[in-house]
Formats: sequence, structure tokens, C-alpha cells
Amino acid sequence: MDSVLLRRYYVLFVIEVRSRLVHVLGVTANPDGHWVAEVARNFAADLEEHGSQFRFLLRDRDTKFTGFDAVMASAGIKAVRTPVQAPRANAFAERYDTPACSEPKVHPDHHVEVARALYSVPGALVGKRVSARLDSKTVQLPFRGELIKVHARKGPGGRSTDPADLPTERSAYAMRDISGLLAVGRGHGPAIGAYLAAVLDNPLPWTKMRQAYRLLGLVKKWGAAKVEAACARAL
Repeated sequence: MDSVLLRRYYVLFVIEVRSRLVHVLGVTANPDGHWVAEVARNFAADLEEHGSQFRFLLRDRDTKFTGFDAVMASAGIKAVRTPVQAPRANAFAERYDTPACSEPKVHPDHHVEVARALYSVPGALVGKRVSARLDSKTVQLPFRGELIKVHARKGPGGRSTDPADLPTERSAYAMRDISGLLAVGRGHGPAIGAYLAAVLDNPLPWTKMRQAYRLLGLVKKWGAAKVEAACARAL
């Protein structure tokens, strides 16, 4: 699975087919045969402690499980490898999708950032933190225990926007953040102000606010004079 920071982790788990009970045996960023064998020994000890008995362990054909098989055999469990090119034989494990969770803050553009992609939420939540539950296919966004939004998962740099989450008209209330950004830009220089106006000249200017904030961040990093000159060349 991938974390919200896009670091990949590997989860070793066992599913009891009859009860659908999932045993999460371990999580690591660097799986190898030694780690698998150690996890197997811990699992075998847990089975003995709880008096659990299994006859077979169905697994895929990864060679890292060789040590796992030996430990299971010592506990009286026979390991059975899935047939070659038979994905249905591993269907129980394929359906187990481990989610990642975070608590992003709603940006003034009515989006939250989850795993480097943007997802819209209702505008009333701007400035608040929501929960985010990310799996391989969806991003669920609850707020105070209530599910407020579900999006299809996007890749890094992607965006999923529900128009219903954005202001329906350019009212003074809806435009207050846009006007403030333009005023700040003009305060740094006429070219910066003009460039910001061009960026935000969109039927849905709220979707361009992050670009405007990045430009103002360059002013803070490099100084207004350099950014003013760059914007003048770009216009």
C-alpha cells in the first residue's frame, strides 16, 4: 500500500476464508525473506497461544515465502501455492484493500490535498480540517463523523471537482478571497497584479487560487523586484 506521502509499504496478512477474519502480521518498507520468517514465527506462536488450528495456507508464488512455509509446516499447516496465471485462486486476498488516513485542511479553493491530488468539498468547510480515507479506488471525506464527499481516486497532480462544491455566482462573499489576492499582488507590483488577474480570469477562479498562492510565495522567496520582472516578461 502507499501512504499519504506516497511511500510504499508492504503488508503481510492472512485471511481466514471461512470467517473472513483478517490477521495483519506485519508492515514494512523493505520485505525480505528474514522479515517474512520472523513474522511467520510470531504468527505461529499466536496460533498456538489461542488454540487455533488450520490445515492449509494458500499463498502466491513469491519466493520470499519459503521461510514462511517452513515455519507453517512446523505448526502442522501445509502451504499450497496458487497455480500459475490463475488470479481467481488468490481472489480473497485481492479484495482486501488497506486504506490510508489523514486530516487535510480545506483550502480557500474548496479543495483538500490527499496523496498529492486535489478533491473538492463543500465551501462551508473552508479553513476546517476534514478526515480523509484513501484506498486504491476512492477517497472518502467525512467531517465530524458524517460522510460529506466521495471521489474517485486520482493520481499525483490530478484533481476531482464537483461543481456543486463551488460558489454558484460571483457574489461579494464568494469573491472576497479572490479580491484579496489581487490586492496583494498589485501591492507587490503592477506586473505581478496583472499576471495574477490573468491566472484568476476563469469562470471558476477558486480552482486557480493555488497557482496564485504559489506566485505570491515566489515573491516571499525571491523578492518582489525579481518576480515583477519575470511577470513583465511573461505578459
